[in-house]
Amino acid sequence: MKDFELSCLKNAKTPEDLKRIGDFEKAYSFLQNLVKPFKIEAENFEELFPFVEKLQENWMSLSKETFTNEFQKYKYILTHIDGEQRNHLLNLKDDFYDNPRKAKRWYYNLSRIIRENDDENTEAFSTLNEIYLNVTDKGDEDE
Repeated sequence: MKDFELSCLKNAKTPEDLKRIGDFEKAYSFLQNLVKPFKIEAENFEELFPFVEKLQENWMSLSKETFTNEFQKYKYILTHIDGEQRNHLLNLKDDFYDNPRKAKRWYYNLSRIIRENDDENTEAFSTLNEIYLNVTDKGDEDE
């Protein structure tokens, strides 16, 4: 039964969706047990729903996202995926090869995310640099 209740919480988009768990007391008790020792203050589904939305956003068990933040997402993509799939996930467009300004903007946005969060793992940043040099053909130039 717990899987059904978690599924209801994960997929709830309105207070009405919470009612699939059961009556308010059942839903409230389930949530209260889920987040012990924190205390939920709500008297109806409408008051309970904003709490559920916060859980969906921030709690991995209820999040629809695989990664906890953008850095973790891009770090994984850059260090574990190759080729077209990686380019697609990084939102690398074909026209970046012909438009250095677009490529630079794309690179800057990703490098900012990686640099701000990458204390020890330089593999992700190195891979991003290699991709950027390939896109802009700077990797083939003599220095």
